[in-house]
Amino acid sequence: MFQVGLAACPGISCGASQSCREKAGAEYWKRFLVSTGIVAIAEVGDKTQLLALVLAARYGRPLPIVLGILVATLANHALAAWLGVSIAASPAGT
Repeated sequence: MFQVGLAACPGISCGASQSCREKAGAEYWKRFLVSTGIVAIAEVGDKTQLLALVLAARYGRPLPIVLGILVATLANHALAAWLGVSIAASPAGT
């Protein structure tokens, strides 16, 4: 993901001078940190993370909460997989 952000930005054009190489290195790290920050901010608001944080803070027992979220996630994925296979196997899905 980080490399996509870095590759999308055009490189700076300059000669082979030392200051130009330093400028290119600084530009690379600037782009790297910006793309890392954007991904980190996008991941913070995940509803499952917020639910786990709130419930663990409220009840003070994180292990049963995490296990419950794990079981619910597995059930959700199993249901979605079953539904996807059912739709693909139906005559209208071909």
